[in-house]
Amino acid sequence: MKRFRSRFAALERLYEQARNEAQKRLADARQALAILDQRIAENTQERQMLRGNLHPHLVGMVSVDRLLDQGRYDLQIDVNLRELTVQRGQIEEEIARRQQRLLLAEQEYRKFSKLVEIEKNQYDTEARRLEQAAMDELASIRSTHKELDPP
Repeated sequence: MKRFRSRFAALERLYEQARNEAQKRLADARQALAILDQRIAENTQERQMLRGNLHPHLVGMVSVDRLLDQGRYDLQIDVNLRELTVQRGQIEEEIARRQQRLLLAEQEYRKFSKLVEIEKNQYDTEARRLEQAAMDELASIRSTHKELDPP
């Protein structure tokens, strides 16, 4: 009997590649989210440091230009944080979409893997049936020869 080759093997490989690509894209999106979270944390920390340094300068001589610069910088950090928060929301939505695509790709891959498995089981069953038939035929021939050849 010839070697087993599934009709669905090519499709299974194709869906496996699609699943792997979906996993990679999801990992990329999660990495982007981690980078964005890191930037948000850095901006928040910088803002806290800026606001913490503001109070000691309010005693004695106060430089209006310095206060204005710090205020502008605080506003810029605030704008950056808002932009990063919006981007974070967009990335979270993209992660949800990519998770859904991965789920669908995984389902398709499992479906074709199951078809290949079923086909392999059918092939193995048929191979065992043919082997048993050949063994029965051989036993029948031996039995016939023993009956024809007296001892």
